[in-house]
Amino acid sequence: MAFSDPYGLCPPEWLCKMIGAAAGQDAVDHYAQVATDPNSSTAEKVGATVGGVVASLWTRDTYAATATTLMTGAAVAGPAARIGQALDAAATSAGNSTVVMGSQTEAQIAGRIWSASSNSRPLLNRATSEVVGQISGDGTRLYRAAQMKATGPNAGQMAANLVRKVGEEVVANVHLVIP
Repeated sequence: MAFSDPYGLCPPEWLCKMIGAAAGQDAVDHYAQVATDPNSSTAEKVGATVGGVVASLWTRDTYAATATTLMTGAAVAGPAARIGQALDAAATSAGNSTVVMGSQTEAQIAGRIWSASSNSRPLLNRATSEVVGQISGDGTRLYRAAQMKATGPNAGQMAANLVRKVGEEVVANVHLVIP
């Protein structure tokens, strides 16, 4: 622990050099000098200002927040991509297909988006009248909530379904497999 960092919150200098935070600070200093130099052209000042803003994201004081933000974006991007893939498959594929989801929540979100419309209604089990999903108002898009599959290519796996119909004919049945 150093007196300049009495709580030990700042990383050691060798770590800053390893992750490039020291280079980020050097770049900020350089861009600040160019941006404030009376002899710099307007284009140089604008370029230095933009460069300084970007470089300021990776200094000793900011790298942790920047890294956390980038990792959070990646954490959101994965589920969003899987949900998008499921919706695209349901809208464009024919026959049976499978999309592996990251969680049951992702499958539920995809299902609710898929079957959403102003007149959507619960999808009921014909035998028990239990709600098992949702159907769009025009009846062309169905979401069946996740359940253990007993037959088919995903037998023994938990999966939800996104179904697309034309009239009474099922033209696409996307199995959203939940690991």
